[in-house]
Amino acid sequence: MRRFLPQTLPAWVLLIVIAGLMLSQVATLYIVARDRAAANGVVDLYRLNDRAYSLVQLMHDATPEERKATASGLFNSTYALTVSDTPAVT
Repeated sequence: MRRFLPQTLPAWVLLIVIAGLMLSQVATLYIVARDRAAANGVVDLYRLNDRAYSLVQLMHDATPEERKATASGLFNSTYALTVSDTPAVT
C-alpha cells in the first residue's frame, strides 16, 4: 500500500487538487441533472396548460349536445383528467 501513495509534498498537493476537481465535477453534474429534471417538469405543466386551454376553447363555442359528444369522446378511464358536459363553476 505504501508504494501507491506519493512520497513528496508536491505529489500530495497534486493528488488533493485532482481529487477536489473530480469531486466538484461530480457535484456539478448532479446539480445540473436535478435542475434539468425540474425544468422538464415545468415545461410539461406548460404543455398541459396549453392542451387544457385548447380544450376549453373548443368546448366554449360548442352547443350542449356537441359538448356532451366531445366529453364522451374524450373520456378514458386511464386519464387523470375528468371531462364532463357540466360546468365546474356555476
